[in-house]
Amino acid sequence: AQKAARAAGATTLSDEEIVRLVREREQARATGDYKTADKLRDQLEKHGVHLDAKDNKWQAADGRSGPIGPVNISAAHAQKAARAGAPRLSEDEVQRILVQREQARARRDYKTADVLRDQLEKHGVYLDSKENKWQGPDGASGAIGVLPETQAEAASKASPAAARRLIAQADAHLAGEADPRVAAASSQAHSDEEDYATADELDVEAPAGAPRGGGGG
Repeated sequence: AQKAARAAGATTLSDEEIVRLVREREQARATGDYKTADKLRDQLEKHGVHLDAKDNKWQAADGRSGPIGPVNISAAHAQKAARAGAPRLSEDEVQRILVQREQARARRDYKTADVLRDQLEKHGVYLDSKENKWQGPDGASGAIGVLPETQAEAASKASPAAARRLIAQADAHLAGEADPRVAAASSQAHSDEEDYATADELDVEAPAGAPRGGGGG
């Protein structure tokens, strides 16, 4: 890496740039995107940065070094979706899904919370629980808000039907995409004696082409 950098007269990367490239490479490896991982490794080497897998660290030609940190799996899946050309969400759409996810978490409905997180990842948005923020593929980011106490209490008492409605709304309103989970949620609602209203809502909200009803990190 050092010889390649000297031969090419490569510019020196800042610590922040190195850490970003190393992180993106590890995320690509975590999702099996080895082609992208190799390109990122080559990019680092052109700038005199060597990756030491044995000691799990990076080493720059000028003596700087640092650890190869753990992978944010949410970021890995989101960035893979972004590279594949996933449609972008507006910040309003991101915030709406985040509120729904926090409501699900407040009532300990981690299955719904995971579905909503996965929905964000499919559109290139990942969640950083350590920094308590979300990050989009175009550089947009924002805080993962905490529900006011009154909303959190209301969410904790929400019915399973409301949980299914959250999933259906998240799917139905995103770019008009057909998603079998909308139909599945509607079908489940129909099977509940006291939940015909929710079933009807889900049938109406299902996007064109979708069949009609009938943990969380």
